[in-house]
Amino acid sequence: MTVESDMDALKVAYWTERQYYASHGEDKTPWLRIASLRETAGLPRARFDEALRKDPDVEVMPESNQKTLTHADRESSLRIGGQEVHLVAYGFH
Repeated sequence: MTVESDMDALKVAYWTERQYYASHGEDKTPWLRIASLRETAGLPRARFDEALRKDPDVEVMPESNQKTLTHADRESSLRIGGQEVHLVAYGFH
């Protein structure tokens, strides 16, 4: 597998989740939790992390309300730019 194919897998997983939320009337934000996206993408952690870091179309940010983070959110977070990020979105570029 190449990092490009992993980046494609992340995008497919992201848009699959977004479609699910839209079909259930829960499509209020473009941001998805990294923990959920990791599960949907099904990639090994190192490959997921590399693809997320290298994809020029992705945006990441920390959860502003740290009290809402679950154990899975904390375990799945990714350290970028000196901070733990928990949310991901595509399509801002």
